[in-house]
Amino acid sequence: MQLLIGVSPSWIMAAGELHDPQNPRNQQLLDKAVTWVQSWAGEDAVFGARLDLDEAGGGVVDVFCAPVAEQKHKSGATKRVVSVNKALSKLQSDVTAECSYEALQTSWHAWAQEHLDPELQRGEPKTKTKREHLSVAEYKREQDHLKAEEDLRKRQEELELREAALTERERRVEELAADLERKSKMLAQAQKDVFKAAVEVLSDPNLKAIHPPADEQDQWRFDTPHVEAQRPAILQSRPLWPVMRQVLETVQNKHRAVDRFIERLQTVYDEVDDYLQERIERVIDEADAFSTSGCP
Repeated sequence: MQLLIGVSPSWIMAAGELHDPQNPRNQQLLDKAVTWVQSWAGEDAVFGARLDLDEAGGGVVDVFCAPVAEQKHKSGATKRVVSVNKALSKLQSDVTAECSYEALQTSWHAWAQEHLDPELQRGEPKTKTKREHLSVAEYKREQDHLKAEEDLRKRQEELELREAALTERERRVEELAADLERKSKMLAQAQKDVFKAAVEVLSDPNLKAIHPPADEQDQWRFDTPHVEAQRPAILQSRPLWPVMRQVLETVQNKHRAVDRFIERLQTVYDEVDDYLQERIERVIDEADAFSTSGCP
């Protein structure tokens, strides 16, 4: 008979890698699984045992054995024979179980607690759980389906996060563009105010001359009898004092610079807007394509 004897993989991994042949718990499991079978099937009953380390799961030992029992003849002679039924019946009687396979589970649990770890618990019998056993192929299909669902959920979460990030970035770009537009308007208005003040000062028919400071300690002087009346306009046009004689040309150049700045801002905004629109459409296409794809 072949027996699949195991413990939870988490018990193995508590001492190292699940598939590591040097993991002491893998070695203990293999050794104790063999001695357990020998304890009820006979010391020389086991002729093969292995611990699979190349499958997805772990913590399972394959033991191959031929249980040995004594057979009595009417003559009184006895001989050793291979008998699976006798070995299982005796084990069932020893542990007081309703069926032989329940006896195997109960016996292995007691042995594992005594020789491996007292914290190991026995699984619930099928008579209590009413769970249906799945074949290896069915179990693999079920696990693959669950994994596909989990992958789909993670992918959807990633797409949602990316879409949210793009939306937030678009919002921030719009705020930045609006702020830059507001500042550019303020700058343009300030330039207009300076220009108006300069025109007002230069339009004064009584303004005879503008005298720049001769040194750092000197001050600008406006040669006009209306200097007090013109003081607010003179102060407001202060940025243009050094170039009052070329005020019209200077203001025009500044307006051109402002216009170019606004054009650059508009160009940057258009490029960012096109980029975000392209990214959003790509994310939507990916989400549509992924949500319509079939799960294995």
